[in-house]
Amino acid sequence: MELWSKGLGRRVLSMSLGERDGAGREGGNLHITGIMHAPVYWDYRVALEESDVVDFLTMLQKPESVRFLATSDKKGRILGTAAVSVLVFFGRTVRRLVGGRPVESLGVQPPRGQAEEIPDHIADNEEADAHVGT
Repeated sequence: MELWSKGLGRRVLSMSLGERDGAGREGGNLHITGIMHAPVYWDYRVALEESDVVDFLTMLQKPESVRFLATSDKKGRILGTAAVSVLVFFGRTVRRLVGGRPVESLGVQPPRGQAEEIPDHIADNEEADAHVGT
């Protein structure tokens, strides 16, 4: 991504969200941090409000944005990333609506109330423990 403003004169700053240092929610904002690259190395911090995300997604619906995306050499990657993002968003939203905890990792968790305790005769089986991972 290239950034330019009048105050920079002819200088154009380069940054990549793919190489960001971090992203997370703080208050009502999504904060993205990283380092801009040559010609100047500056730390940056972007704070997006929910309305900024809505505005960006609305901009992507404009004909010029659709043409740009449709003619991009990377349209397969763009569409794949968008599809996965939509699936993750709806999956997490549905999980929260039905009372589940948000998915924080790819680890598998049993559904609420479905976890079974390990019977004592299995939990105390040292011989079985010795074979785990072999």
